[in-house]
Amino acid sequence: MATSDPSPPATDKNDNVQGSGQIGLVAAVSLGIGGMVGRVAVIMPVLLLVLAGWLFRHPASVHDNGRIGIGFGLLVVTIAGFCHVAGGRPAPNTGLPALSKAGGLFGWMLGEPLAFLLTSVGAYVVLALFTFFSVLIVTKTPPNRIGRRLGDLYGWMFGAERPSDEERAATKAAKLA
Repeated sequence: MATSDPSPPATDKNDNVQGSGQIGLVAAVSLGIGGMVGRVAVIMPVLLLVLAGWLFRHPASVHDNGRIGIGFGLLVVTIAGFCHVAGGRPAPNTGLPALSKAGGLFGWMLGEPLAFLLTSVGAYVVLALFTFFSVLIVTKTPPNRIGRRLGDLYGWMFGAERPSDEERAATKAAKLA
């Protein structure tokens, strides 16, 4: 009858030495960013490409950069909050790997109080409002111009001509008469 030896097999110290430092660095950066924003780290390159495209199409002045940075940061943290609530709401005492599988530390900071106070559905509603307002901040859209901006978006997407201010005033006067 053979007995099994519980000790691990002997390995050479020099196995996998080449590249292990690079893998360790990538893992540390991944765990660091994943620990902060969780699953959002996976889509962060796409979000940054969209932000870069926006900035290239709409060159901003120095004053706009702060507004865009705040709006983009709020958007990322809000998405992390969504991921935290949807990811099972892990607590920080379960460790950073568990947090990074959901919304990370920032997602926990935003999503957990909302989910605790308002339930998950209420947290989703508040996070959706935060997402909406972050888009308004990035696009520099005041709330009283949302309808016009949506009309402009519709016209841009489908090639529809928007009536001028004079045509709208004439139509409005004709309806009142």
